[in-house]
Amino acid sequence: MTVGVWKVEESHECLRAMFQDFSIYEEGYARFTSDKRKLEWLAVRALLKELLGGEEKEIAYHPSGRPYLVDGSGGISFSHTQGYVAVAYSPYEDVGIDIERYSDRVK
Repeated sequence: MTVGVWKVEESHECLRAMFQDFSIYEEGYARFTSDKRKLEWLAVRALLKELLGGEEKEIAYHPSGRPYLVDGSGGISFSHTQGYVAVAYSPYEDVGIDIERYSDRVK
């Protein structure tokens, strides 16, 4: 399993520029109205691309909301909290990840 955590400090434009052909992501990106959610959505995909050595993968969702790779090449999970995103990937099995910023809520 490979795990990455990214502190998101880039702009929307910077993250969009990381993709070879952003038009394939346009529909998913446009679903969000909140700039914060759009930024998290972009950062998750940019981090996954980084974990996969530059390979871009299409992410879809099961009815339960759990993400999966459309090409079936492995299991993924992602999480986000206050300016950070985390992605877990395994080519062999389903994975899960959750991050929380430390606070009284975590206790």
